[in-house]
Amino acid sequence: MSLPHDHVEALIAEARAGSKEALGELLQLFREDLERMAKRQMDADLLVKIGDSAVVQETLLTAVTYFHRFQGRTKNQFMSWLTRILYHRVENLRKHFHSRKRDTAREIPLTDVIAEGLEATKGENGERKERRLKEQGELIVQTYWRLPEHYRQVIMLHYIEGKRFTEIAAVMQRSVPAAKKLCSRAFQLWSKTTQSLTRQQNSTGDKGRPTSGREDEP
Repeated sequence: MSLPHDHVEALIAEARAGSKEALGELLQLFREDLERMAKRQMDADLLVKIGDSAVVQETLLTAVTYFHRFQGRTKNQFMSWLTRILYHRVENLRKHFHSRKRDTAREIPLTDVIAEGLEATKGENGERKERRLKEQGELIVQTYWRLPEHYRQVIMLHYIEGKRFTEIAAVMQRSVPAAKKLCSRAFQLWSKTTQSLTRQQNSTGDKGRPTSGREDEP
C-alpha cells in the first residue's frame, strides 16, 4: 500500500511527542504491509498453526511498547524498524515451533489466548470473520496500553520476548515467585479488560476506541 510520506512523517512526529492516538493510527497504516510480509516469511506449517494475523498483532504490540526506542523520523525508517520487529518475532516462533522442548502452553499466540473468551458471531462469512479478528486485535493492543507499566513490562518480557522467570525476576528486581504472581495478575487483568470492553461495545454498537486511561491495579 502506498502511503504519503508527509502524512506518515507527521504522525511519527506527533507520536514521538507523546500522542498515543497518532501512534495508534500510524501502526494501523502499516498493518496490511506487515500481513503481506508475515505471509511471505512464515513457513506453511506456521501459517496453519499460528496465522499471520496473530504475528502482526504481536508485532504491533511490541512496537507500541518500544516506540520510545525508535530514533527515526521518516516513513522508510519506520517501516524498516517494524520489519525488523516482525522478522524477529517470526524467527522466534519458528525456533519455538520446531523445538522438541517447546512449552505447549506457548504454542498458542498471546493475542489468541487473550481473545479466547471473546464470542464469535454465528454464521459469519470469511470477510466478516476477518473484520472481527482485526477489531479484536486492535482492542487487545489498546487494552494492553491501559495496563499499569509494571504489568506491561512483565507481559512483554514473558510472552513476547520469551524470557524465563529467573531472567524476569532479575530484570524487575523481584523474587521468582513474585515475578510469576505478577505475570499471572497482569495477564488476568488484560484478558478481563479486553473481554469487558468487547461486551460493552457489542451491547452499545460502539466500534470506537476504548476511553483513555489505564485500568486500576487489583
